[in-house]
Amino acid sequence: MATNVCDQIIDEKFIIARVETFDQYLNVLRKNKLDFQSDPPILFRGQNKNWPLYASLARLWCAGKFKNYNYKKTEKSMFDEFKCGANGWIAGELSDWDWLALAQHYKLPTKLLDWSEDPFVALWFALWESKEENSVVWVFQPKRRWFLLPNVDRSLLSPFSSGKAEFWVVRRDRPCPFFRTIAFKPNYNIYNIRLRRQFGCFVLHEYISDENGFISLNEHKTFNKGLKSIEINTNSGSRLEILNELNKYGINEKTMFYKFDFDEHLEELTKKIRNKYSEDSKN
Repeated sequence: MATNVCDQIIDEKFIIARVETFDQYLNVLRKNKLDFQSDPPILFRGQNKNWPLYASLARLWCAGKFKNYNYKKTEKSMFDEFKCGANGWIAGELSDWDWLALAQHYKLPTKLLDWSEDPFVALWFALWESKEENSVVWVFQPKRRWFLLPNVDRSLLSPFSSGKAEFWVVRRDRPCPFFRTIAFKPNYNIYNIRLRRQFGCFVLHEYISDENGFISLNEHKTFNKGLKSIEINTNSGSRLEILNELNKYGINEKTMFYKFDFDEHLEELTKKIRNKYSEDSKN
């Protein structure tokens, strides 16, 4: 049986180092100047396997799991139902960008891919519950024009737009084109304390067409120029040692997954929506 393109192990051209210990990881960050704050921020993503960088919605699309082939209609319907069902639990004004980030966090299929500004958070996610011999931390260094800046009025921009330059994002007094693939940082609030603790950011992925589908970040001819990765070899049994080191920094399951009273409601809501619109085996 042919392997789903979203599940293929990608080539090694992005790997800049292979490490086995926490200290080795720290040295790679320092050597490559990845341990400092920048504007826009350097982003990190931990994965327990070197899968292509597709969002969850893209993976369902690639696997043919949608019950309705009209992708855009399905995407918007799922989002609207989540927003409506969660509205009684979430007070205050949120932009669609922040609603989308919240939906992604409760495992609604979206075209968002999770990233973090913290390389240690990404390392924890790469190793947490990992049963693989090699995990990976992806590094993305977006240029300013690839990042939706905090000073932009997001109510004027829709994450469901189409067209490569439909909108113009203003950076100071200089306009920049709004690409369909773009990184952004959600507005942290009381409802996404988890995202704040994870220093969460997202990349919204481009949907080309019903014929050509999505494009992964590692295949994007523009954005993959900002990508590199660090492979974590846990063959030596160093996984638990690294997790223990991260725990000293306060990075563990308890801090990464802060519990809310409405968690169960939103998780059940998401499950019903997934069952309604897809044949996802995770339902």
